[in-house]
Amino acid sequence: MAYLVVLDEQHFRYDNKYVWITAAGDVAEQYSKHFPVPGEPKTAGTKPIEVLQRPYGKVAGAICYDDDCPKLAREHSLLGAELVVVPSSDWFGIQPYHAQMARMRAIEGGFSILRPVRWSTSVAYDNKGRLLQSADYFENERVMLAEIPILHIATLYSRLGDWPAY
Repeated sequence: MAYLVVLDEQHFRYDNKYVWITAAGDVAEQYSKHFPVPGEPKTAGTKPIEVLQRPYGKVAGAICYDDDCPKLAREHSLLGAELVVVPSSDWFGIQPYHAQMARMRAIEGGFSILRPVRWSTSVAYDNKGRLLQSADYFENERVMLAEIPILHIATLYSRLGDWPAY
């Protein structure tokens, strides 16, 4: 579940968070967005990235713009994530680019991505970046069903990082 916590109403400072709740109702993880959008009135989260072992596989998360940062995807990959869930909020002008960036993270990291999005296109990609399902907010598609493989594949990027580009 992703949400905002208002820290300062006067200056509209907030914390952008998610909480991972188990089937038993326990909190498995709380996470604060690590990479705020430039100019966004929030402080960056500093808690180390976690990958949770759940009965269905190894899962992790990020929030919206976090997933634009290859560093975070590489950390998820190195920790063995099989599925990364990235709740997001976009707008008409950025689609489909933000969803395509998530596709790159799936390819780089070798994990599946579920990206539920408010006010844009929600997507599900497998660990090779293949589109499994999408739902376009502007086409009145409010429910998306997808069967997502929970499987990690080791990739060159997760092993080598950005050094070949340098």
